[in-house]
Amino acid sequence: MANATKFTAFLSMLLIVFLTHAGFAGDEWWQKAKQEKESPTRYAYEGTVSNSPVRALADFENQYLEFEASGTVDMSTVVNQPQAEIQAKEAATVRAYAEAARFVAGMLVKAVYSVQGGILKDSDIAAKIEATMVKYAREVDDKVEWRGGAPLATVKIGMLFQNRNGLLETVMPYIDQGVKDAGITSYQAPGKSAENSGYTGLIIDARHLSVSPSIAPMILTGSDNKQVYGNLKVGRDFAVERGIAGYYATLEAAKADTDRLGANPMVIKAEKTAVSDAHLWINESDATKLYYADLNNGFLKECRVGIVIK
Repeated sequence: MANATKFTAFLSMLLIVFLTHAGFAGDEWWQKAKQEKESPTRYAYEGTVSNSPVRALADFENQYLEFEASGTVDMSTVVNQPQAEIQAKEAATVRAYAEAARFVAGMLVKAVYSVQGGILKDSDIAAKIEATMVKYAREVDDKVEWRGGAPLATVKIGMLFQNRNGLLETVMPYIDQGVKDAGITSYQAPGKSAENSGYTGLIIDARHLSVSPSIAPMILTGSDNKQVYGNLKVGRDFAVERGIAGYYATLEAAKADTDRLGANPMVIKAEKTAVSDAHLWINESDATKLYYADLNNGFLKECRVGIVIK
């Protein structure tokens, strides 16, 4: 996620993609977001999608996406103002689904790679994401403003990362393929199983690193980046329902989330990022301890994993 900057959103928004045919339709929400106190679990992006400017805000702690797009209409093609407003709203809605789907495909689905400068041009992924969004996303808000004699319609749609009506179920096959293409395989610890530790989950402390949140983070180890946790380790149903990992701004917030991490989560400090800035690397000693703790208690399969970032 190159050239991205992290900011807090000014509302409980997770992902707002703001697209217009003639630049951004108003900067108030963006300027306010940048002025707010920074939050590591919320993410801001400025770039382009299909040669159109795009701004995005994502709150990975709540795993909810919200997209905002604008559209207008050529007044010479309509007979009255109501028709113009309807067509402008239709244009905004089409852009919200299509362009936001391409954004998600490029910036989130292929999180295993270090995506440089924009959008993955994979129409198959984008088309399937768009179909999922059309089916499950809900319109949150809409408005029409008249500027220079033409309507500018803005439509906002929202959708969850996780649960059966979310994005993860659609994108998991592409995440799996991306990991396979990168040559990443599952970690197997040497030696014998240790005694039952009683751990109920895992917290990765990455506050000292520069980390970009992702819907598909991996925990890696070794010189060949074996996967200790990620798509290869999770139960698919748990991943879809909960998301692969939760993100937290403080260690205290992570420990307080007993619904996800239980009463006694294991805490491991990440040493660096690996493959891309979305994924974390731990030493093999910690990887072995985690492997056997999970072997005894099975919390990784259930996606009882949290990542603390700053």
